[in-house]
Parts: sequence; structure tokens; C-alpha cells
Amino acid sequence: MIFFLLLFFCALTADSVFADTFQVWPDSSIQRAVDSTTDGDTILIHEGLYQETVVVCAKRLIIGSEFLLDSDTSHISRTIIEPDSSRPDSHSCFIYARYATYDDGKLIGLKMRNGGGSLWEDADPGASAGGAVFIRRANVAIEHCMIENSSADFGGGIAVIGASIPYRVDIHSTSITHCRGLFCGGIKAVRCSLYVVECYVQSDTGDTAVGGIDVTDSYAEIRNCIIQRCGGQFVGGMLYGGSSGSITGSLFEENGTANDYNAHSHLLFGESDAEISGCVFRDNTTSE
Repeated sequence: MIFFLLLFFCALTADSVFADTFQVWPDSSIQRAVDSTTDGDTILIHEGLYQETVVVCAKRLIIGSEFLLDSDTSHISRTIIEPDSSRPDSHSCFIYARYATYDDGKLIGLKMRNGGGSLWEDADPGASAGGAVFIRRANVAIEHCMIENSSADFGGGIAVIGASIPYRVDIHSTSITHCRGLFCGGIKAVRCSLYVVECYVQSDTGDTAVGGIDVTDSYAEIRNCIIQRCGGQFVGGMLYGGSSGSITGSLFEENGTANDYNAHSHLLFGESDAEISGCVFRDNTTSE
């Protein structure tokens, strides 16, 4: 482990002479580390259970597990973030906000679970968004993470709320499973650019609308993903609403809806324009 740490720190030094690395163990606080950092720093989270809501505001950071050191995927399931249940208005695992248009940083190799979402002031009074991760006008990359058993009104797993297309979020090699939302279960994106690549969206539920992914007034690219066994009232798999983008090389399988009338198991476009290529749609559970 010492050897890997030395390699990791040398790589960071080569990348930025001024970047620091803060290490966090289960008996310490991720938020305290975030508060101590400056732009370009890295927070290395060691294996264990952390019960806190982490707020990252106006800082460009890399936050990740020991996966950063050796790319061993076993670190992911053993580095667990659960939110602070004493803060009902901010009950996500991570909250990002910057109100600027350059890179905010990355979340890498973490397991986030049991989130309850955070207050989204622009929606209905008291509405929550981003069960596990709530991104508000910020550019964030989520890589090699596991998100599960989380809920919110909008985006039971992840909610991305921008103000214009330049706000960009990349979700890569990440699973979003068993999440639930009143309007969208898996990923909700509004007024932003969303890139979902090699992700697994499974068994997510939208009680009144969309099960898997819901993009509104956005640009969204979905590449080499599996959207499977998701269910919503009107769309099981994915909804493009007033959006553009592309869906390539993806599998939509066993998605369904609770409403047989005007319902779409896998995919629905509403005033949207997106190219579909190399995709497979099969075993839907309602008529399309």
C-alpha cells in the first residue's frame, strides 16, 4: 500500500505542483477535508462507512476511494457514503453547487446509498432532487461509482439541474440501481449537457412518470449503457423532453410502465431530436 501511495502522490505532484492530498478514514470527516482544500486538491477516502452529507461548493476537487491508487474495483463496494439523516433539507450523499462554468471535479470509486434527496427550490414547494447526488449549476464527473437504494421527487439516484447547456455532467462506468422518484427514479437532468457512458441503470422506478433517465431541455448522449427493468407510470426506460443528443450501442431490456394507455416501455421523445444507432430494444412489458 505504501508503494501505491508513493506512486499516487508522485503522479499528483507531476500533474500539479500546488495540489495537496487529504486522506480520510472512517473516524474522520469527508466534509472537514473538503472545507480544508483548495482548487485542484484530492481527497482520498479509505474503506469504511461514512454517514454524512458532503457539500462541495465552488471547489474543483477529486474525491475518491483507494480505487484511485490501484484501480481495484473491490474498493468501491467497501467505501460507503450514507447521508446525514438529521438534515432533511439536504439528505443527499453529495451536493455540488458552483454557479460557474468550468470543471468542478470528480467523484471516483465510491458507493452511495440510502440517500433521500435535497431541497430543489425551483420546483414545487418542498420538492426534493438527487437522492444520492444533487448537482446544481456545476460541472461534475462521476466515475466508477455505485448508487443504490436512494430516493427523491426528481432523480432518485442523481439529479443534474443546470441553467444552460454549458453546464456539463459526465457519468461513466457507474451503476444506478433500485432508486425511486416521484417523477424520475434513476437520473433527472434539466438544462444541461449530460453524457452517460458504459453505465448500468437497473430496477429504478418513477411513480408518476419516468423510471430510468429523464432529460428536459438538455443535450444528452447515452453510449454503451444498459437500461434494464426500470418502470414508470408513462415511460419505463428513458424520456427526451425538449432535448437533443444521441443514443448509441445501448441495451433497453425488460422496461415497463404501469399505464397501458399512451405508455412507452423503453423510450419516448417529446419535441426532441436524437439519433439512435446500434441499440437493442427487447422484452418490454407494455405496448409501445
